[in-house]
Amino acid sequence: MPRDRLEPLRLIEESPFFDADWYKRTYPDIAQTGISPAEHFLRVGWQIGRNPGPDFNTSAYLEDHPEILKSRTCPLVALALPASPGQASGAAVGVSPTPQQIKDIGIVRESRHFDANWYLQMYPEAASDAFGAAGHYIMIGAAELLNPGPGFSTRFYLQMNADIRKAGINPLVHYEQWGRSEGRAILPATLDCADTDPALRASVRPAGITAQADVDAARDYLQRMLTVTVAGEPVRMYRHFDCAGAERFIAAAECIAEEDGDSQDTLVSIIMPVYNRGSKVGAAIDSVLSQSWVNLELVVIDDGSTDTTPEVLAAYEDPRVKVLHSRRAGVSGARNAGLAQARGEIIFYLDSDNVWTPDFIWLMMQAMRHSGAKCGYAGTRLQSPREFLIGYRGEPFDWEAC
Repeated sequence: MPRDRLEPLRLIEESPFFDADWYKRTYPDIAQTGISPAEHFLRVGWQIGRNPGPDFNTSAYLEDHPEILKSRTCPLVALALPASPGQASGAAVGVSPTPQQIKDIGIVRESRHFDANWYLQMYPEAASDAFGAAGHYIMIGAAELLNPGPGFSTRFYLQMNADIRKAGINPLVHYEQWGRSEGRAILPATLDCADTDPALRASVRPAGITAQADVDAARDYLQRMLTVTVAGEPVRMYRHFDCAGAERFIAAAECIAEEDGDSQDTLVSIIMPVYNRGSKVGAAIDSVLSQSWVNLELVVIDDGSTDTTPEVLAAYEDPRVKVLHSRRAGVSGARNAGLAQARGEIIFYLDSDNVWTPDFIWLMMQAMRHSGAKCGYAGTRLQSPREFLIGYRGEPFDWEAC
């Protein structure tokens, strides 16, 4: 091979964007040429728009860097060349990764928390990135708090580690190089959004499915679960939710309800005080009106709001919604005012910035029926104003610990 091609060939073979096996699988015709994948890309491949690997888009790169095409320089060679004075790395006028970013792209590609297919499905704009899904995450995605895969929340890692955020280190790169061995916590991306949180899905009755077929076993299970106590100090917050336990509890409650008859004869009243929460109270009300338990009344007490809250409340025409207007008396006074107007046999309280899952009342009523309890409480998903997970609360209650 001519000496003038040895150095460029080496640069291609050592590039983190070149994958010889991928190149052979994707372009099987090169087997007939009798030359290596790297030499084929150097001599022919890039000029006909072929990609050197799954994380590099030749056409997109040349479109962003027309000077490379004009100079007839192989893109991977251009990326590996040192920058000339006053010139960007890789002799490119457009945006190219720095040498450190190229290393980081390789680290991300090898991470088990990176899923290129998932990333492209979630963020289709990355498909046009010259450096593939991994390059997009390194150069753009992490700064926009995009997640590299379903098992890693970018936002959570940066929020929990201010030192990494201030240093400008890519969160997944840091975790793979140092964070894992340091024992730094990570959170699955699916838990970081209310819409995809398995805890919320596990808290809703599956349509037409009864997992617990033995009614007696279901009764025994509920009795045990509703009377259990936990040893040790109370836990203020959990990072994980017992999805399997929630699903089994719901299946048992469904099974018993089918056997006993799923009566909703009991009227329940929901007391909701509100003050200047015009942007949030609608979601809270909607979550009540969407309950599978339909025999309810919602008593909303507007505690002297001065924002758009009165207008939001006035828009509800559902006869189950009763709105009271009062002078500013504080949340306790507002709750007492609502309680005085409530007609229900069972009273629920819901704050105006919280929402319920669709089966919340139904499940609470089943729990109270089977336990004989006069009051009850449930688990809670705590989230930030942008709906990112903070944690979960809720564990068996022990009066003796009070």
